[in-house]
Amino acid sequence: MAATISEISKNISESTLKYTDVEGKLNSLIFDLYKLTYLEKLRIKDYSKKKGKIKPRDLSNYSESIIDTISIYFESPIDIKYHHYKDFNLVVVGIYFNSLENKPTENKVAKYLLNEIFKQKPDENFLASQEKIFAKDCIYIIRKDDVLNWTETKAYEDGQEILNRA
Repeated sequence: MAATISEISKNISESTLKYTDVEGKLNSLIFDLYKLTYLEKLRIKDYSKKKGKIKPRDLSNYSESIIDTISIYFESPIDIKYHHYKDFNLVVVGIYFNSLENKPTENKVAKYLLNEIFKQKPDENFLASQEKIFAKDCIYIIRKDDVLNWTETKAYEDGQEILNRA
Protein backbone atom coordinates (compact mmCIF):
# COMPACT_ATOMS: atom_id res chain seq x y z
CA MET A 1 0.00 0.00 0.00
CA ALA A 2 2.71 2.51 0.98
CA ALA A 3 4.70 1.50 -2.09
CA THR A 4 1.69 2.17 -4.32
CA ILE A 5 1.19 5.60 -2.73
CA SER A 6 4.88 6.35 -3.24
CA GLU A 7 4.75 5.26 -6.89
CA ILE A 8 1.67 7.41 -7.59
CA SER A 9 3.30 10.40 -5.86
CA LYS A 10 6.46 9.94 -7.92
CA ASN A 11 4.46 9.80 -11.16
CA ILE A 12 2.55 12.95 -10.20
CA SER A 13 5.75 14.87 -9.42
CA GLU A 14 7.32 13.68 -12.71
CA SER A 15 4.15 14.79 -14.54
CA THR A 16 3.48 11.32 -15.95
CA LEU A 17 0.17 11.32 -14.06
CA LYS A 18 -2.27 14.10 -13.32
CA TYR A 19 -3.38 14.40 -9.71
CA THR A 20 -7.01 14.83 -10.75
CA ASP A 21 -6.86 11.49 -12.59
CA VAL A 22 -5.73 9.55 -9.50
CA GLU A 23 -7.14 11.68 -6.67
CA GLY A 24 -9.85 9.17 -5.69
CA LYS A 25 -7.50 6.17 -5.76
CA LEU A 26 -4.80 8.05 -3.83
CA ASN A 27 -7.28 9.22 -1.18
CA SER A 28 -8.61 5.70 -0.81
CA LEU A 29 -5.11 4.28 -0.33
CA ILE A 30 -4.26 6.96 2.26
CA PHE A 31 -7.55 6.34 4.11
CA ASP A 32 -6.73 2.63 4.21
CA LEU A 33 -3.14 3.29 5.29
CA TYR A 34 -4.39 5.22 8.33
CA LYS A 35 -7.23 2.73 8.92
CA LEU A 36 -9.86 5.46 8.96
CA THR A 37 -13.41 4.54 9.86
CA TYR A 38 -16.30 5.17 7.49
CA LEU A 39 -17.30 8.28 9.47
CA GLU A 40 -13.76 9.66 9.45
CA LYS A 41 -13.54 9.18 5.68
CA LEU A 42 -16.92 10.82 5.21
CA ARG A 43 -15.97 13.78 7.39
CA ILE A 44 -12.80 14.37 5.34
CA LYS A 45 -14.70 14.14 2.06
CA ASP A 46 -17.47 16.44 3.30
CA TYR A 47 -15.17 19.09 4.69
CA SER A 48 -12.94 19.12 1.64
CA LYS A 49 -15.92 20.50 -0.28
CA LYS A 50 -15.78 24.15 -1.12
CA LYS A 51 -18.22 26.55 0.46
CA GLY A 52 -21.13 27.42 -1.77
CA LYS A 53 -24.85 27.23 -2.32
CA ILE A 54 -26.52 23.90 -1.83
CA LYS A 55 -28.12 21.90 -4.58
CA PRO A 56 -31.19 19.66 -4.29
CA ARG A 57 -28.89 16.62 -4.34
CA ASP A 58 -27.07 17.91 -1.22
CA LEU A 59 -30.36 18.11 0.68
CA SER A 60 -31.41 14.72 -0.61
CA ASN A 61 -28.12 13.17 0.61
CA TYR A 62 -28.51 14.95 3.96
CA SER A 63 -32.08 13.62 4.33
CA GLU A 64 -31.10 10.05 3.43
CA SER A 65 -28.18 10.15 5.88
CA ILE A 66 -30.23 11.45 8.78
CA ILE A 67 -32.89 8.79 8.16
CA ASP A 68 -30.17 6.10 8.02
CA THR A 69 -28.77 7.40 11.32
CA ILE A 70 -31.98 7.50 13.35
CA SER A 71 -34.62 5.29 11.71
CA ILE A 72 -33.60 2.05 13.47
CA TYR A 73 -34.42 3.68 16.81
CA PHE A 74 -38.00 4.64 15.88
CA GLU A 75 -40.94 2.35 15.15
CA SER A 76 -42.87 4.87 13.08
CA PRO A 77 -41.73 6.08 9.67
CA ILE A 78 -39.77 9.31 9.46
CA ASP A 79 -40.61 11.96 6.89
CA ILE A 80 -38.20 14.73 5.98
CA LYS A 81 -39.28 17.80 4.06
CA TYR A 82 -37.29 20.92 3.37
CA HIS A 83 -37.85 24.42 2.13
CA HIS A 84 -35.14 26.54 0.57
CA TYR A 85 -35.56 30.30 1.06
CA LYS A 86 -33.17 31.53 -1.60
CA ASP A 87 -33.92 35.21 -0.89
CA PHE A 88 -32.61 34.76 2.65
CA ASN A 89 -29.97 32.08 1.94
CA LEU A 90 -31.79 29.86 4.40
CA VAL A 91 -32.93 26.24 4.48
CA VAL A 92 -35.47 24.79 6.89
CA VAL A 93 -35.61 21.01 7.25
CA GLY A 94 -38.59 19.43 8.97
CA ILE A 95 -38.14 15.95 10.44
CA TYR A 96 -41.54 14.45 11.19
CA PHE A 97 -42.21 11.39 13.30
CA ASN A 98 -45.52 9.46 13.09
CA SER A 99 -47.26 11.65 10.48
CA LEU A 100 -47.33 15.10 8.99
CA GLU A 101 -50.86 15.78 10.29
CA ASN A 102 -51.37 18.70 12.67
CA LYS A 103 -47.75 19.79 12.48
CA PRO A 104 -46.55 23.10 11.10
CA THR A 105 -44.79 22.67 7.80
CA GLU A 106 -41.15 23.59 7.41
CA ASN A 107 -42.35 26.46 5.22
CA LYS A 108 -44.58 27.89 7.99
CA VAL A 109 -41.83 27.52 10.59
CA ALA A 110 -39.40 29.44 8.39
CA LYS A 111 -41.93 32.22 7.74
CA TYR A 112 -42.69 32.48 11.45
CA LEU A 113 -39.02 32.67 12.41
CA LEU A 114 -38.26 35.27 9.76
CA ASN A 115 -41.25 37.32 10.84
CA GLU A 116 -40.23 37.17 14.51
CA ILE A 117 -36.64 38.12 13.79
CA PHE A 118 -37.65 41.12 11.72
CA LYS A 119 -40.34 42.15 14.23
CA GLN A 120 -37.88 42.14 17.12
CA LYS A 121 -35.00 43.76 15.23
CA PRO A 122 -36.45 45.61 12.23
CA ASP A 123 -33.21 47.51 11.58
CA GLU A 124 -31.03 44.43 11.67
CA ASN A 125 -30.47 42.15 8.72
CA PHE A 126 -29.28 38.87 10.15
CA LEU A 127 -30.34 35.31 10.76
CA ALA A 128 -29.03 32.76 13.16
CA SER A 129 -26.59 30.57 11.31
CA GLN A 130 -27.84 27.44 13.01
CA GLU A 131 -30.99 26.61 14.94
CA LYS A 132 -32.89 23.49 16.00
CA ILE A 133 -36.42 23.47 17.29
CA PHE A 134 -37.48 20.28 19.07
CA ALA A 135 -41.22 19.60 19.32
CA LYS A 136 -43.12 16.51 20.46
CA ASP A 137 -43.27 14.68 17.10
CA CYS A 138 -41.07 16.83 14.92
CA ILE A 139 -37.80 18.70 14.71
CA TYR A 140 -36.96 21.71 12.60
CA ILE A 141 -33.39 22.49 11.60
CA ILE A 142 -32.68 25.96 10.24
CA ARG A 143 -29.35 26.87 8.68
CA LYS A 144 -27.77 29.00 6.01
CA ASP A 145 -27.78 27.34 2.60
CA ASP A 146 -24.02 26.76 2.53
CA VAL A 147 -23.17 23.25 1.34
CA LEU A 148 -21.01 22.67 4.46
CA ASN A 149 -24.13 23.00 6.66
CA TRP A 150 -25.90 20.14 4.88
CA THR A 151 -23.30 17.40 4.48
CA GLU A 152 -23.78 13.72 5.25
CA THR A 153 -21.44 14.16 8.24
CA LYS A 154 -23.63 17.00 9.53
CA ALA A 155 -26.66 14.70 9.13
CA TYR A 156 -24.94 12.05 11.25
CA GLU A 157 -24.10 14.65 13.92
CA ASP A 158 -27.67 16.00 13.87
CA GLY A 159 -28.97 12.44 14.11
CA GLN A 160 -26.82 11.81 17.18
CA GLU A 161 -28.19 14.96 18.83
CA ILE A 162 -31.76 13.87 18.04
CA LEU A 163 -31.11 10.44 19.56
CA ASN A 164 -29.57 12.00 22.67
CA ARG A 165 -32.70 14.11 23.19
CA ALA A 166 -35.15 11.28 22.44
